[in-house]
Parts: sequence; structure tokens; C-alpha cells
Amino acid sequence: MESDKLYRVKKEDLPKLEELLNICFAHDPLYETLIPDPDVRKRLMPELFHCDMDEFYEALLPWVDREKLLIRKKAFTPSERKYIGEICYGIELMPLCDTYDFIPLSMRILKAAADLYPNDFELVKAADGQMHISRVTGSHEMERVLEGKKDLDSLLTEWDAQSKVFAEATEQYRIYR
Repeated sequence: MESDKLYRVKKEDLPKLEELLNICFAHDPLYETLIPDPDVRKRLMPELFHCDMDEFYEALLPWVDREKLLIRKKAFTPSERKYIGEICYGIELMPLCDTYDFIPLSMRILKAAADLYPNDFELVKAADGQMHISRVTGSHEMERVLEGKKDLDSLLTEWDAQSKVFAEATEQYRIYR
């Protein structure tokens, strides 16, 4: 997205941003509906806009190309699985260009989460008992990375090499180049 009016929020801006969000959303109709009790809302609002993501944020920053991607904190309420209906905190990624490859960063996010929060990190199993990450990636190698049995950089290098071989082998069949 090109604009001379956008301001890239820096880490040192986060306390002011959290305060601003609390003020802006204090009387938001959605929050008033979701949290009707004003005292409860006043107590919860700061928590909604603050989570201790410093370790996670710091672990990811070396891998984020800030010219191509914005990264920000996000509060959300899952509609399925383990934390259904609970307020959870995470990060949101927003591409600034249409050529950004999310796969390496996505795998680094998973690895950072597994390393930083080993007691809370849990892979999701598919109905057949196979780990969902293995179905999505096409092998059990990412599981091995998350278990500490394989190096992530070597796996990403393997995937990059496989991707290049595939691209060359299928070049003549592509409609869009």
C-alpha cells in the first residue's frame, strides 16, 4: 500500500497506542454490546489492547521485512477449538506488496511460538489423527522442526530448492507468468 499519510508504529509507540485504543473504544457500540457492564468493560479494556508479546515480537523481528510487511498485536476470540469464546492475543500480519512469501515467516512464527511457549503450544490433529501442519506442508518435516529434531533453516532451504525444481519442471504448462 502506497501512502505518504501512513505512519509505521514503532515499538516505543505501543504504550501510547494502547492508551489511545482504550479511549477510542471505551464507548464503542460493539464493546458495549459484548461487555455490557461498564465496570467490567473499564477493567477489561486495557487487557484487550495489551498483551505481553515482547518476547514473541522480538523473536520475529529479525525475519520480518518491514518494507513488505506490517506486524501488529491482535486480540481475537476463537470460534472453534481449545480457546473457543475466550479473548486471545496474537499477532496480525499485513502485506505491503503482493509478492511477499508468507511460508518462511509462517514457519518461523510457529517455531518461535513453540520455543517461547512450550507448555501452551499444541499442534492440531486432523480427523484422521495426522497433524494438520503435516497435511498443510506435505510432510512430517515441520513437526520434526517443532520437536527440535530438525533445523528450520535447513528445512526452508530444502523447500526453496524443491520449489525451484517444480517451477522449472512446470514452466511450459503455465498460463500466467
